[in-house]
Order: sequence, then structure tokens, then C-alpha cells
Amino acid sequence: MKTGKGRLIFVLFCGLFFLLGLMYQNWEAPVKEVVQPIEKEGIEAGMKAPDFSLPSLAGGEVTLSDYYGETIILTFFTTWCSVCQEELPALSQLYQEEKGTGIKMFVVNVAAQEVQGKDLENFSRHFQLSMPVLIDKTGTSSQKYQVTGVPMTYIIDAEGKVEKRYFGPVPQEELKKHFRKN
Repeated sequence: MKTGKGRLIFVLFCGLFFLLGLMYQNWEAPVKEVVQPIEKEGIEAGMKAPDFSLPSLAGGEVTLSDYYGETIILTFFTTWCSVCQEELPALSQLYQEEKGTGIKMFVVNVAAQEVQGKDLENFSRHFQLSMPVLIDKTGTSSQKYQVTGVPMTYIIDAEGKVEKRYFGPVPQEELKKHFRKN
């Protein structure tokens, strides 16, 4: 009886080593297909900017990726933010001055944090905002861009990658550098 069990164990070990040898050979086989790296999406410099489609205050919808190929200045704000109330008119003036330079500017209202729906229309009219005003009703785009405070501004390069992120107001001279690069 012992020799039968011994042979069975011997045969099982030989089979196991044979299978392991086959697996090892397959691991060493050259890879025939080329795998393209997936570009990570995120908010850090060099990462692909998260895409979104948002309604515009003027009507219609704006999809950010439609503007890849151009530098984009993207600012998140709320109407009740006192810093936003100071910064957005200056951004609007800069937008008017630099309109033909190939840079796109969008301001995104974090509507989920607004008190009333009419606030945005009144705000836009009162501060004479000339750039497209987008409405993030659900907060999804704000979450993608990890907006933890307003204003928050992103510079997105022509390849659709985040170039720089600013918390709080951005000095006008800093923004003008981006217009001059184009």
C-alpha cells in the first residue's frame, strides 16, 4: 500500500513541476501587442483636465473638451463670495481686452451652493460679466476639480492638460502672462 501512495505522490509532484515549467515559459514569452498608456485625468499640473458639459447662462451647453487646442482659463465662483465679487469684474475686463488672443475664459457658478436661482442672473448683469458663465447645478464639475473654496482658477493648456491651479484671487499680471504666451 505504501508503494502505491508513494508512486501517486511522485506522479503528482512530477505533474506539478511540469505545469510550473510550462507557466514559466509563458511568462518569459515576448509581448506582441503594444499597450498605450491611459492618460490620467485630474487636477494636478500635467494631468488631463476633467471634461464636463454645463449649461450656459446665455443658453446652450458648453463642453470643455470642445476648446482643447486653445488655452482655457476656468474660474469657479459663487455669487455670495465677496472675493469673487471683486475678482470677476476684473476678469471680465481682462476677457474684453484680450478677446482675440486665442484664449478662452469660462466662469463656473457652483450653483449647488447658491441661495436662489435668480441670484446668478442678477449677479452677472450687475457685474457686467462678458465671458461665458456656466452653471454647475449638481456640483459634479466642482467635485471633479476638487473645488474646496471659491474663487478657484485653473489654467488648462492647449493639449487639455492642467497647467496651473490658483486658490483665491489671481493677480491680473499672472493671468496676462498666459495671454502673452499665445
